Amino acid sequence: MKIFTCKSNILIIIIFVLNLIIFDLSAQQIVLGTINDTAAKAQTNVIPGVELIEYVGNTSSSKGAITGIVYKLNNSKHKPTKVIKPHLYRVSGKTVGEELLPTNVSPVNVTSKGKRITLQVDISKYNIELPPDGVFIGIEYIGTNPADKKKVHPLTVWRNEFNTSSLSYSKYNNVFDKDSLTFSRGFCFGIQIKSE
Repeated sequence: MKIFTCKSNILIIIIFVLNLIIFDLSAQQIVLGTINDTAAKAQTNVIPGVELIEYVGNTSSSKGAITGIVYKLNNSKHKPTKVIKPHLYRVSGKTVGEELLPTNVSPVNVTSKGKRITLQVDISKYNIELPPDGVFIGIEYIGTNPADKKKVHPLTVWRNEFNTSSLSYSKYNNVFDKDSLTFSRGFCFGIQIKSE
């Protein structure tokens, strides 16, 4: 869609330079995962200390750096600000492998409010290349922001309970739940990639 036209070469050069500062014009952003799954009608509520993990495959054989992790959440405007920690893992067989993000990655405040919000976490500074077999994405619920001075509320994650092909796991206080696969599945997670 053309927003405006201008015959001034100077203005065109300025716009081009600004675009270079904001994003790489030569790179294409790709999103992998089930973040936009319209069949996701179910939700999972978790308490602090729980981490939900979902496999995101590389079915399109994409190559490039993972620039972001995205989660589909329900965050009511009446609830306090929640704090989460993102996780990204290698695939080891069909299970979760080593962590790709550093252990000191900063927690994230979920400030957006709404029934179906998309939380985007920028991880571009870590220069993590997408493995050929995909990754496991995790979201660890730290708790509510102490500044809100409200009681703890659960973190609510959207999921597609009928996605039987999903590989979903959960941890509690960093220990895998042996019944992970029957706990919940089909979490709406995704990754953003700057393709080569």
